Amino acid sequence: MDEVTQALVERFIRVRRHSKDGVRKLHKPLLQLLGLSAFVETGRSEVRFDVARSRFEALLKEYGPPAEKYTLVYPFKFLANDGIWTAHLSDGSAVTDSTKESQLIAAFGSFTGDVEAALKADSALAFFIARAVADHCLPTDLATDLLTELNLIPSTGSLIQFEFAKPGRKRNAQWRGKVISNWGGKCAFCGYDGMLNQVPVALDAAHVRWFNFDGPDELNNGLALCVLDHRLFDRGALGMTSDLHLQVSPAFSYSSAVSKRIHDLHGTQIVLPSGAQRPHGDYIAWHRREVFKAG
Repeated sequence: MDEVTQALVERFIRVRRHSKDGVRKLHKPLLQLLGLSAFVETGRSEVRFDVARSRFEALLKEYGPPAEKYTLVYPFKFLANDGIWTAHLSDGSAVTDSTKESQLIAAFGSFTGDVEAALKADSALAFFIARAVADHCLPTDLATDLLTELNLIPSTGSLIQFEFAKPGRKRNAQWRGKVISNWGGKCAFCGYDGMLNQVPVALDAAHVRWFNFDGPDELNNGLALCVLDHRLFDRGALGMTSDLHLQVSPAFSYSSAVSKRIHDLHGTQIVLPSGAQRPHGDYIAWHRREVFKAG
């Protein structure tokens, strides 16, 4: 990555989100991704508030943290303060911090001129930035799902995997194997223990508190989960209580007998192998607050 691209990517992922203590804020990154999606589709990053509102709120409800209200108003108004976005009302006047929600109905926003020019100069840059933004906010699989929904996966594939960790933080390459061993080579939720040539297959090491939200690569922040349960856990369809009872989100629905297997996990006790480290209560609490769809 050259210096110009690096600098532009940094501008996108370092936007102010007013979050602390591991609170997830996806509003601004999601608006960035909508702008990038519009650019890929039309050659312009313009996003109309009234057109994008319902899609934004549906995506935020799906990929963001549990919340009572999902709204486009906040990022549409305040992303301009980060130097990559500009927004105007229908009369051409600038959207400001004090602009009322009722005034935004016909408002439109887009990236600043220098960002648009950079995107036009490099046909791959929009995908590159989108990958960086998504990977900064979500686990890789979830980030890929979101980018796919927004048509931000190029035909050649994912292009890159970003890991914008805090200074001094680096993933532990041995962590996956240690977590799977800690759980006896079985999914902590359903007991799946499939192997291929004596090697666990379709079994992941899942962070309880996500790595990109200060979750450590430690055994007390890891669960061995089958691929399906891992995806459902990261989506908030599955969660657990402090005493390690499984919970299934009330929002989870199904129609097949196969999917009923997930529903039947509700209330079951997670059984730790003898001598295994259990997930730390603080990490479970983070997942329940920031990921699990409890209502």
